[in-house]
Amino acid sequence: ILMTAFGDVELAVKGLKAGAFDFILKPWQNAKLHASILSAFKLKETQLEKEKFRNVAKTMGEDGHKPFLQILGESATIRKLKDTIRIIAPTDANVLILGENGTGKELVARAIHRHSLRNQEVFIGVDMGAIPETLFESELFGHQKGSFTGAIHDKPGRFELAVGGTLFLDEIGNLPVTMQTK
Repeated sequence: ILMTAFGDVELAVKGLKAGAFDFILKPWQNAKLHASILSAFKLKETQLEKEKFRNVAKTMGEDGHKPFLQILGESATIRKLKDTIRIIAPTDANVLILGENGTGKELVARAIHRHSLRNQEVFIGVDMGAIPETLFESELFGHQKGSFTGAIHDKPGRFELAVGGTLFLDEIGNLPVTMQTK
């Protein structure tokens, strides 16, 4: 946080470009300074948490050198699937993967991620059937400290954690329609 008694626009721009989080003029207001410090702290916490999830995703088997690591087979259908993945992966399109339980929808999602422009970012898979209805919004969209009983700290949701990466919502069709619309 850059503090100065001699503030002008040029100095503020220069300071922010050099990495300052905020620009505060003397004499400062305690409330403004306090809010700025808290915001900087929370931003750093969020960045560290996102980095932690990125590292966890890499540890859990992301292997960019083997783009179809777990999709086995050379039949015409599997070749067509791999070609489709290569075509859609570089786009920013949302993808609906259909198939029975256990057919490898998550493997396809991971292959799309590995072929995408987001492949250096996090892949987060969410088993939608495992999230209780009472925690659904909090898990996906996050919550702030004090927003409900038991919310003792801010928690980013899965959408926020996946920013820049890939979010795979597994078994979304098994959710009640009212929850799907959210």
